[in-house]
Amino acid sequence: MKSISTHKIKTILVYVLIFFLFLICFATINNFITDNYWNYGFGYNIVKGMVPYRDFNVILFPLSLFLSAGFMQILGTKLIMYYIYSSLIATLIVYLVCSLDKKNIALIIIFFMILYETGGYNYLSLLFLFLLIYLEEKKKNDFLIGLILGLAFVTNQKMILLFIPTLFLKDFSRIMARFKAFIIPVQIMLLYLFVNGALYKFIDYTILGLFDFGDKNSHFDFIFLFEMLIILYLIFKYLKSKDKKVLYCLCFQVIAIPIFDPYHVSVGLIPFIFCACDVKKKSSLLVNSIFFILLYFVIIGRVYTFSHDDILSIDLDSKSNYFLTLKSQKVERYSSTFLNYYYNSPYKVYFLSGDAYYFKLRGGIPIDQFDLVSNGNNGYNGTKKVEEEIKKVKEAAMIVCAISSEYDKYNQTNHQVIKFIQNNYELIDDLGYDCKVYKIVN
Repeated sequence: MKSISTHKIKTILVYVLIFFLFLICFATINNFITDNYWNYGFGYNIVKGMVPYRDFNVILFPLSLFLSAGFMQILGTKLIMYYIYSSLIATLIVYLVCSLDKKNIALIIIFFMILYETGGYNYLSLLFLFLLIYLEEKKKNDFLIGLILGLAFVTNQKMILLFIPTLFLKDFSRIMARFKAFIIPVQIMLLYLFVNGALYKFIDYTILGLFDFGDKNSHFDFIFLFEMLIILYLIFKYLKSKDKKVLYCLCFQVIAIPIFDPYHVSVGLIPFIFCACDVKKKSSLLVNSIFFILLYFVIIGRVYTFSHDDILSIDLDSKSNYFLTLKSQKVERYSSTFLNYYYNSPYKVYFLSGDAYYFKLRGGIPIDQFDLVSNGNNGYNGTKKVEEEIKKVKEAAMIVCAISSEYDKYNQTNHQVIKFIQNNYELIDDLGYDCKVYKIVN
């Protein structure tokens, strides 16, 4: 009994260490990734009483937003609380993978790849994926599996494909048991949206808007071909093995559609590696080579992040949303330029920038309808809607950023809106940082 107790203590200490490794990574190395501020900002908005879709635009299904908001409601709205939440999710993913497979070298690869990513709905989707695989292997009851399938769906609409393995069950009563549990979180979500007057915009942003999102953000290049190879491999592996976990990992590859950029493909790469490495066989030279190549790129990515930032320090201002997270002189100068203009301008100021959430959360400024004007983020025919919103502005100054990013194929800035502003309104200032100010008068 004593040895078992000691083993449990050691196991707990290992996961505590893993948690703090994630937290340090998120609060420092991954701090300057724009998606962090969006995901944090969505939860922050909800804590402040805003209703998603009705009060701010977002193309995600809402569960991840409400979980992070609930976490911040209890522990506080500082950015560090969001990183603690993300670190818990990441640690749970590692725990589930270790529970499924204690010897696979893929565990180490997965660990480092999760470190390379940022938190948010993709983490939660991954957690539900591995939880489903775990429940299937442990042969848990169908109601519980159906409930997790429903939670995965209300996290990310594309996770509806995770229901496909259920359709392969030969017992129709088991399929129905899972479906009945599946619709419980879906009904709760729809009821909340209906009561709060957000149902129409929810459908517009998260379903109809995907047509615009896919049309303007899809990329068909080497990354796309790489993802196709992953899908083909998993199809052949499933046809050969009929292993349900492989089918789940295959369905999860929908995470990369329709963008096919390095970030979304790498999220799908985590379950692919989990399936590709066979624990019953000795690790091959190929598998070990893949591990060292991936580890090399993770380390290089970290070195690149630090080498391209100047003086770094911890934000110790207890009044700041960014308390206890890393900041850089370069980013501080960047944000202070825009905040100074905001506070000193004779006009009402709007930010048309992917970094708008960062500026506003740092300055304690309320969000508005122009904070997240990216390709496909404003519902069906979203560009036209944004232009109509701009025409409603009587008099204001609009800071327009990322003007020269038009030829960066992975940048989601809506350049049609930028050109509309350039062609119809007066340029009154240049703030540097690829950002200019236009006077909006209608």
